[in-house]
Amino acid sequence: MSATVGERFARWRSPTGPSLAKLSLTVLTILLCAGLLVPVYTDEIAWRFEKRSALDGVDRMLSDLCGPHTFARPPLFMEPVRWFSATANLWLDTPAFVRFEGVLCALGWVALVWHLAEVLEPQAERRGQLRALILSVVSLGMLPWLMVMSRPEQVLILVSTTCASLALAPLPPLRARRSAWLRSSAIVLLSAVMLSYHLKGVLYAAVPFAGILLSCPLLSGPLAMTVWTEEGTTNAFEEAQARGDHRQAA
Repeated sequence: MSATVGERFARWRSPTGPSLAKLSLTVLTILLCAGLLVPVYTDEIAWRFEKRSALDGVDRMLSDLCGPHTFARPPLFMEPVRWFSATANLWLDTPAFVRFEGVLCALGWVALVWHLAEVLEPQAERRGQLRALILSVVSLGMLPWLMVMSRPEQVLILVSTTCASLALAPLPPLRARRSAWLRSSAIVLLSAVMLSYHLKGVLYAAVPFAGILLSCPLLSGPLAMTVWTEEGTTNAFEEAQARGDHRQAA
């Protein structure tokens, strides 16, 4: 019994990475859920009145950015996001929904970071330490309650983290080329969502651009030449083993 108590005390004094990660996750989740009590900030409502092209045909700016009347018709690729925003704001138009949406987006970002740490670090102990470090820093001060504010920046951060997870995830050994193109296409669609929500999406676009390079690295450049050379060498070797019979080599 004394040995068991001693082991528990030693484990408590020197917690492992996964246990620290779970503790940090629990604390941050409680803080974010407590964000439901944070009053709705005026700008959380005001920006929703700007993105109304699905209803009015144009976006209405709150500042003089697009001429004296501050009306602008968004590009065609932004229209799906405008329709989604218009539908959500018409059906879920209460301040409680605004705050709930902000908390939900913050919790979604925590889940993405948790997954991203798994992609970055395969070793369990170091992965737990990485998760504990990130989530502990985010839990400091007033930051958790700033994270629950329902602003367009939430979408930009969510999309950027998703693009990073897609880009850094290992490619499957089979059909890697097809997987790279599918992954790059998904990142392009996510970047369109990012650009549709806020002008700051232009700055955040560096993240999906880097993700595309990582997912589909220069398919028409030297790397692609190396891949095709290796495939050609393999095919030639198989044909030589099959004594020139292409059907047997296939």
